[in-house]
Amino acid sequence: LTNIDPGMNTANVMSMRLNRSPTKSNDGAQNGIFFQQVIDRVKRVPGIEATSVTSHMPFLATEELPITVESVANAGAQTQSIETRTVSTDYLNTMQIPLAGGQFFSAEDGPQSAPVVVVNQAMVNRYWPNQDPLGKRIKMGNADSKSPWFTVKGVVKDSAQLTLDRETRPEIYFPLAQMAWRYRRMNLAVRTSVDPKSTVAAIQSAVREVDKDQPVYQIETLDERIGDSVGTRRFALTILILFAVL
Repeated sequence: LTNIDPGMNTANVMSMRLNRSPTKSNDGAQNGIFFQQVIDRVKRVPGIEATSVTSHMPFLATEELPITVESVANAGAQTQSIETRTVSTDYLNTMQIPLAGGQFFSAEDGPQSAPVVVVNQAMVNRYWPNQDPLGKRIKMGNADSKSPWFTVKGVVKDSAQLTLDRETRPEIYFPLAQMAWRYRRMNLAVRTSVDPKSTVAAIQSAVREVDKDQPVYQIETLDERIGDSVGTRRFALTILILFAVL
């Protein structure tokens, strides 16, 4: 199980939780500005190779939203619950998830720009088989909702979402700049060239330079998260071995 390819490079990746105070997050646009300022400041910490934020870290949680997919394989529009993740522009570089086609988000994908998304290969296989997914559209809610249509800008290779032994499901990535109004809690993800835990104090100091009252917690490496995700199965196997020995 632990030899399964997670679709990303998990070595030297660490995450920590940032939970904005409600009194400081009434304006959704300010959330996006704050998280981008944190990214820009943490990038300057020695030993940091890449930095990004994501609404949900792999092996911890995902968010399922009702999504209407236009031009599905059986034609028309179809609304289903699909896993989503809101990320900043450097997320792929931080997690080292390969891009399969099109482009990932850039600084041009801001609040005033046309809404765009990036999807994984499993999403393409289910909804647009044998079609070019670039330019296809999705929207949050049902087909009659007033939510805007998001255009597919790129496709990424499949990567693990919750556990290594679960089949990868269709997933949609939203750009932070266009979805920051929904989140005051985000995960800061960093890739380091040194022991990740050795950078914790410097990262916390960098975050406090942006907001002196901002707490940083739930600090854990991605490899530790993977270990936790297989913990139940490892415990069961340990018990089985114990009884076999007895």
